[in-house]
Amino acid sequence: MRWVYKLSKGYEKQYKKIPNSWKYIRRYDQPTKTLSPKAINILAVAMYQANKYNQAILTHRVLKEITERKRHQNRRLVQQLEFLFEVRFLTSLIENNKTYNNAFLFLPKNNLMKILENPENYFANLGGHLGEHLGEHNTKKGSKNAPQI
Repeated sequence: MRWVYKLSKGYEKQYKKIPNSWKYIRRYDQPTKTLSPKAINILAVAMYQANKYNQAILTHRVLKEITERKRHQNRRLVQQLEFLFEVRFLTSLIENNKTYNNAFLFLPKNNLMKILENPENYFANLGGHLGEHLGEHNTKKGSKNAPQI
């Protein structure tokens, strides 16, 4: 699959190949489900930039062109990728004399390459320990994964 998207100053072509194995990566916010196709497209763009610049900066405008969704939907799609990246939302970011407004900063985690090389084996090896891997993320009251009292 190839993506071409417009940046604020001209056009930049980015060609990405999406391996079929990426469809087995689990969501951070709902570990029983796999990534949605739109989140995989965001992952491809973030990986391209992370390989090139050691970080990825995706503005709301770029995400909108990748996913054809609105701001809140894109925020939910980005939350699915928190197994792989440390994600920060910044209202204003200045990087190399460029200003990015409403941008997500993706910083790769240490386990990124292990997961992307073989996601089926990675999550199979976690097995029942997936909840421990997440920490206290899904233990809010009313959550499906919250302990029953």
